[in-house]
Formats: sequence, C-alpha cells, structure tokens
Amino acid sequence: MKHSLGSFVAAVAVATAVLAGTASEATAEHVILPPAAYVASYEPFYVNGMAHYWYRDRWFYRDHGVWKWYGPGLEPAFLREHYGEWAHHWHHWR
Repeated sequence: MKHSLGSFVAAVAVATAVLAGTASEATAEHVILPPAAYVASYEPFYVNGMAHYWYRDRWFYRDHGVWKWYGPGLEPAFLREHYGEWAHHWHHWR
C-alpha cells in the first residue's frame, strides 16, 4: 500500500511540475474603440457590405451593433492594401 501511495504522490508531483512549466500568463488586450465623432467624419472602406474604419493600429467594423476588429496583421488582404491610402484621409473630427 505504501508503494501505491508513493507512486500516486510522485505522479501528482510530476503532473503539477509539467503543468506549471507549460502554463502561460494570460494577458488581456485593451482596445480603444473609435469615438462616434471619428466614425461620423471618416469615409469607410466597405468589405462584405460592412463599413471598416482604420483607427489607431487596427481596422474596426460593426457587426449586429457590436464593434469588432482585426488585430494587426490579421485583416483581409483588401484592407491591408489600403494602409497607405488611408493615411491620406485626414479629417478634423475632434
């Protein structure tokens, strides 16, 4: 019986060490949504019938009333091609 209890303790210790070694720290990403005045003053790019806005470092769009966005480098190719063009769209929204 001592042998099986010792084996169990050793197995739990090994499993705990493996989990501790592979666990990664969770991080939350703080994304600032575009203000209403910004959206009202910029001409959007349309993709699949949805208006997309370049704000700070990502493309934002509304889907069923909820803001969604593409992280840097994860946007569709069509939007990626418009980075430089978007920089020339200067509006005074503040």
